[in-house]
Amino acid sequence: MAGASALYTFLPGITYAAAGNAAQQIAAGTSAVASPSFATPALVLPGQPIPCTASGSASIAGAWLQPAGKDQQIPLDHYLEKSLDLDGNSPEFLAPAQKLAPGLYDLYVTAERGGKQRTERQPHAVAVFESFPQDFTFGVISDVHFGDFRISSAIPDFDTAATVSKEISILNERGVQFCLCCGDLCNIPPKTKSELLEYMDILENQARFPVLSAPGNHDGYAAGAGGVKITSDTFEYWTKSLGPLFSETTFGGMSLIGINTFDKPAAERNLYGGIGDTIDQGAVQPAQLQQIDAALSRAAARPGAAIMFGHHNPTNTVVDQNGPFTIKPFSDTGRTQLLDLLAKHKPEAMFCGHVHGVFEETHAGTRIITAPTAASVPYDNSHPIGIYVVAVKNAQITNVETVEIARLG
Repeated sequence: MAGASALYTFLPGITYAAAGNAAQQIAAGTSAVASPSFATPALVLPGQPIPCTASGSASIAGAWLQPAGKDQQIPLDHYLEKSLDLDGNSPEFLAPAQKLAPGLYDLYVTAERGGKQRTERQPHAVAVFESFPQDFTFGVISDVHFGDFRISSAIPDFDTAATVSKEISILNERGVQFCLCCGDLCNIPPKTKSELLEYMDILENQARFPVLSAPGNHDGYAAGAGGVKITSDTFEYWTKSLGPLFSETTFGGMSLIGINTFDKPAAERNLYGGIGDTIDQGAVQPAQLQQIDAALSRAAARPGAAIMFGHHNPTNTVVDQNGPFTIKPFSDTGRTQLLDLLAKHKPEAMFCGHVHGVFEETHAGTRIITAPTAASVPYDNSHPIGIYVVAVKNAQITNVETVEIARLG
């Protein structure tokens, strides 16, 4: 193994220094592996291969798992000496020879590019289950908004971190198999990077279940002068730390598809150049629509339900009340096409957030369920601050329970 090696992680308080300039030159801050990742964990049984997709052209010199919170290293074969690529035929990690105990595992990968190496860490990137039950519960959380001053103005001494910790504790106690997060984890640049890390830090240290996260508009805000020049792009922090903006995961026969509903060029996400009645609106571009179509087609071949999750509801049934603006949540970019895909494939449900309220409707056979805000100002100041616990029986959703944490007034 030639070249200097460095260990990178993306969590506050656990950052390792690079060992020499050579390692720092290997696209510092990016990951060679797109998934599994913190936001797109692999959900597997003992002995199953761990699916791996690439984010670059680095080859893998070594890979191992480490049980969350422990020092034990479990080597992984690094699949046929092949380099990671984006040709759609990325290889897979092979499961280790020893039987993995159920639980959460951090993934470590030593990537090599140009004779130089570095080791990357993705916390909670692999979740091992004893089995995939047909009857179980999962959680849904949305609109955490770390750094949002509005909630502390509405509720004196409101503590966002303590509230999220309480919600994670409830999900731990309820024994959820996994949790879906529908976006808006942070607030506005330039502090969004540290706010995303705070979200990761709480989950890594407290959650006993994997969390699949889709981005919201706050997670994609860009900043720059004159409305055009971009100096900070929160999506870059997301992809470098949490994983891809679009995801496809399976829990046994159930399909979990996370979509990016703030799919816009950076100039159109420039908060300071475009703040007003359209900056927050959702959008989905043709390339992602193709991904969604393909993922839903694959889901149709599996026995369980197809569950989508994202941030904006494309029906525009409930308007977004944002200060002086009343905004339709979704723009015309991709809205009709996304609704057409729901009608074509009929996934069982799509969970979303954005409007900070508890709503449900049905579109062409798909339940569209809007989650409350987990830690920000609720819709019309009257909806609860809270989360969902979703019951599944025979691999189909049977109940969506609102767990209320707080209310205004």
